[in-house]
Amino acid sequence: MRTGYVFLAALSLCHALCASAWYYLEDEWVGDAFFNGDWTWETEDDPTHGRVNYVNQTYAVDNNLSCGNVSLATLLSEAS
Repeated sequence: MRTGYVFLAALSLCHALCASAWYYLEDEWVGDAFFNGDWTWETEDDPTHGRVNYVNQTYAVDNNLSCGNVSLATLLSEAS
C-alpha cells in the first residue's frame, strides 16, 4: 500500500517539474498596459452575422465600455 503512495508522490513531483519546464510567462499586460499591448481593436462587421457591433478604442473608452487602472482591465458589453 505504501509503495503506491510513494509512486503517486513521485509521479506528481515529476509531473510538476515537467509542466513547469513547458510553460512560462512571455508577456504580462495588467491594467492600462492591457490596452497598450498587442491589442487590435476590430471594427468590421461580425463575421458570423450575429448581433454584434465591434467598436474602436475611442468609442469604447468614451462610452465606458473599456477602462483600466494599475491592476485591472475591464471590457464591457452593451445590450441595447
